[in-house]
Amino acid sequence: MTASPAAKARALAAEGDFEGALRLLEGTPLDAAGACLRVGLRRRLGQEALAERELDALLGEQPAHARANHLKGIGLLEAGRPAEAEPWLTRAEQGYGPGQEEERSELQTDLGNLHLERGDTVKAILAWRQALALAPANEFARRNLEQFDDPRFEEAATVNEMIQKAAHPAQVLAHLMRHKEFKTPAEAEDFANEILSLWNRTPRRELGGKTPAEASQP
Repeated sequence: MTASPAAKARALAAEGDFEGALRLLEGTPLDAAGACLRVGLRRRLGQEALAERELDALLGEQPAHARANHLKGIGLLEAGRPAEAEPWLTRAEQGYGPGQEEERSELQTDLGNLHLERGDTVKAILAWRQALALAPANEFARRNLEQFDDPRFEEAATVNEMIQKAAHPAQVLAHLMRHKEFKTPAEAEDFANEILSLWNRTPRRELGGKTPAEASQP
């Protein structure tokens, strides 16, 4: 069986030949998945205006298409417009289904980036952790998590010791979740809430090695 133009284009794109991949799709009737592939290739090659026109046309025909919504959200997020990106990414999350683990993993990576852009590092950690659970080979999510880890935590015997060393609860959370398995995203969120609660209850040494309470004493 002869491979379709879209399949050939995906193979070329995987090899880094984006121009060759796009040439295969130019002027070719495509289904929604193929049209999304072409939009992604145009973006990589700097054809932003044409990519957006094609994407908007596709969304006009298929407003619930998961990948099309995902691409729209990515574009807005990369343009520094996270508030506008969120509903598109949410629709994509609702549209992806079983068997699309790689797509769902990519989406969780992007949602993590969105949360980080908004300053919610704990939600970002949870999203990147879910991305890795869906696709362990997702290096983007792995690198994002590693930036919050700290090798000093390896020497800590307790979570309280980690909290004393950390500048932000996301650092503790990223380290503790690194090798922990969760059955559901809700289970991971419950774990994060436990760590945040412990962080808020634990006096942290600062201001010359003293806790805030100690530092306030004359």
